[in-house]
Amino acid sequence: PPPPPPRHTSATAFNERSSRSHVLITVNLDSKPAGCAAVRCGKLHLVDLAGSEASDAAADASRAVEARAINSSLNALGDVLQTLSRNARRPAGAPPAHAPYRNHKLTRLLADSLGGGAHTLMVATVQAGGDHFRPSLTTLRFAARARDIVSGPGAEAAADLSGPEVTALQAKLADLRARLHRREAEIEALEELQAERAAAQVALSDASGAAARQAIAAAEARRIQAEAEAAEAGSREAASRAQLAQLVAGSAHVEAELDYEAACARASAQLAQHAERTWRLEAHRAEARLEEAEARAAAADAELGRAR
Repeated sequence: PPPPPPRHTSATAFNERSSRSHVLITVNLDSKPAGCAAVRCGKLHLVDLAGSEASDAAADASRAVEARAINSSLNALGDVLQTLSRNARRPAGAPPAHAPYRNHKLTRLLADSLGGGAHTLMVATVQAGGDHFRPSLTTLRFAARARDIVSGPGAEAAADLSGPEVTALQAKLADLRARLHRREAEIEALEELQAERAAAQVALSDASGAAARQAIAAAEARRIQAEAEAAEAGSREAASRAQLAQLVAGSAHVEAELDYEAACARASAQLAQHAERTWRLEAHRAEARLEEAEARAAAADAELGRAR
């Protein structure tokens, strides 16, 4: 980079080579540790302030204008330092006062180096002669304001730890943490309950499915048995009708050997017995079909429960 321009100096009544301007050098530092993607940024301000002077100490009118401009910037910086020192000594819980950084270009440039998390170091130079007592006293008072500033990383947080607002926030944070723990416990209990309910539903669906299958098998067996009994009854009824036909066809021979009316009565009784047995078999068959339909409906309900 090109070299900085030479410092502007001029002779006054107190100093042959008095600084007529401030010097501000800003160094930006970026560091990136090996194997880490984060970049740390830092800033260093090196400031050489021009000394404050009385307007009557200027050698001519142009020097007096320069002296007033220098004093104006130093006064703005002094107001910022005084506000920051008062904030450092404020009672616990009192809100900090606003620092007037925007009142001058110098204070705007140095805003991130005064107070807050910055480290501030000031070196003041004075002369021991009696003729320079008032400027030296002003310089020392100016430096005393900078000394009272509470700065450094974590200074603002350390200054406000005992305030009632911080105490209230800490109590609120503790309450929120307790509520969070309770909510987490409730969520865990709810998840366990849901898991138990799902396991119970699976077990119930499996049990109901097995029971439905058993009922269907039993109903099917009863249906087959009823159909077999109905077939047997049908065959017996056919045999009875055949016997009755034979009796009717051979009534002449029956009259000769047996009483015809007695034979008809026996045949009618046999037909009545066969009819009653046939009715019972039909009722049993209908009951078996009803049980089979109920079993199939229960199986369908179990399948629907598993699907849900």
